Amino acid sequence: MDLCDTKLRTGVSDIKNNSGNNCSDTQNNVTSKRISDSDPERSNLAGEEPIKKKRKSSNIIDPCISDTQKSSTITIVRKSRPFRNSAAKDINKRNAKGETRLHVACIKGKLEDVKALLVDGTNPNTKDYAGWTPLHEAVHHGFVEIAELLLKYGAMVNVPGYNNITPLHEAVLNNKLGAVKLLLMYGADVEARDVNGMTPRNNCKTEEMETVLNSGVSVSVIKPLTETKAQNLDLGQIILFGCRLNKEQHKQLMTLTQQLKIKMKQSYSSVVTHILVPTDANNACSIDTDVMQGILQGKWIVSCNWLSSCLEMGKVIHPEEFEVRGTSHFPNSDAPKRGRMNAEKQLPGLFNGCHIYLAGVGATYTFDNSRLTKTDVVTLIRSGNGLVLSREPDPESIPSGERTVPYHAAHNGSLAKCSHYVIYRSGRNEPKLKYNMAHIKSLSVQWLFDCMESFSLREPV
Repeated sequence: MDLCDTKLRTGVSDIKNNSGNNCSDTQNNVTSKRISDSDPERSNLAGEEPIKKKRKSSNIIDPCISDTQKSSTITIVRKSRPFRNSAAKDINKRNAKGETRLHVACIKGKLEDVKALLVDGTNPNTKDYAGWTPLHEAVHHGFVEIAELLLKYGAMVNVPGYNNITPLHEAVLNNKLGAVKLLLMYGADVEARDVNGMTPRNNCKTEEMETVLNSGVSVSVIKPLTETKAQNLDLGQIILFGCRLNKEQHKQLMTLTQQLKIKMKQSYSSVVTHILVPTDANNACSIDTDVMQGILQGKWIVSCNWLSSCLEMGKVIHPEEFEVRGTSHFPNSDAPKRGRMNAEKQLPGLFNGCHIYLAGVGATYTFDNSRLTKTDVVTLIRSGNGLVLSREPDPESIPSGERTVPYHAAHNGSLAKCSHYVIYRSGRNEPKLKYNMAHIKSLSVQWLFDCMESFSLREPV
C-alpha cells in the first residue's frame, strides 16, 4: 500500500532523493498542520471562542493515512438506542476536511453534543483526512471534560495522528497541563515518538510540565467505562479471498459464500478483509506475496478450517480461534495477529518513517522459490507504508524532510534513527560499498522479506 496514496499502486514512485518530495513534505503542502496556541496560558472558559488552528487545506486527504488505517475501526461495545431523528443516522458523516460531527463538537467545545453523539454510537476513534481524532481536537483546545468523556467511551489514548503526533504530544505542545494529567491517568505513553523522533518530554515548555511527565509513569491507569472489544462481524463488510486452497477447500469457500451471501474475490486486493489459507499442525501457513501483503495491511489471515466450522454451524463464527499463528519461516511469530492489531489500533504501517532504495536496475528477487520483480517488491513496501526512492540516497545530503525515524524500530536498537535503507541482492551483484551509519544502512533483500513476514523491523545481523 502506497504510504502516499489511498489506493495500492504497482509502479515505482518517482520520489527524488534531492527534491524533498517525501511524505513529510507532501503533508505540509496538502494537509492542515497545527501550530501551538499563540498564548499557552489562555483558558477555555464557557462561551469563549476556542483558539483556531491554521490549516493549509481542507479537502485533500492526508497522503500518510493508509487505506488500512482509514478502514480499520474499533467497535465500541455499548448499549445502543434508537436514533432520535433521521439526522442522527448520519453521525459518522464527514465534511470536506474529513471531520465527523464528533470532531466538530470537540473543536467547538460542545460537551452536551459530544455526550449525545457518543451515546448514539459515534466512533470516537475516527480520523479526519489530516489524521486527527476527536481526542486530538479536544486536548488541542484544552477541553478536559470532553477529552475525559471521549476516553471513557473508548477513545484510544495513544493513537498517532498527523506526523505520528499523539494526543499527549498535542497537549504538551499547547501547554495544556490539565489535559496532560488526564491523558497520563489513562495510560498515555510519555516515550511515544513522532515522525521526527520527538517525545512529549522533548516538547516541554515549563518545569511544571516536565515534572508532571516525569511523575506520569507511576500514575495508576484508569480503564475506560466502555472497553474496546474485538471487531464485530458484519457480513456486509466481510470480503473473503482463498489463497492456495485445494479443490475441496475451494468448494467449501464457494458454498459458504453462497449460503451466507458473503462477498469474495478471485484475486487479492486491499478491499479483502479475510485471507483463507491451508495450515499445518502448528497452525502455520506457507508464505507468498498475497499473505505477506495481507499481514502488512492488517487483514485477518485465517486457517481454512474456519470454513468447515462455519458450514457446520450454519453461520459465520468469529475467526479469532482460527487465526494463523505464523508462517513456515516464522511459525511462532504471531505476525498475522500483530499486523491486524496494528491496523485496528490505527498505528502506522511497518515501514512508516523508512525511505527505501532498491539497488539494481531491472532487478528480480528470489523469495521462497518465487521470483519477484522490482514492481512486486515496491508494492509490498508500500503496503507497509514505506517510501520507495528512485535514486540512491546520499548519506551526506539527506533532505531535512526525510530525516524521520522508523515508527516500529526499537528505541534502543540500531535502527532507532535509521531513515534510509539501501536494499541489495546478495551474490555477485552485491555492492562493494555498504553503509552502516545511524541514519542509513545497506541491508539484504532477505532482511526486508524477513521483516515483512514476521511483522517486525528486525535488528540486522
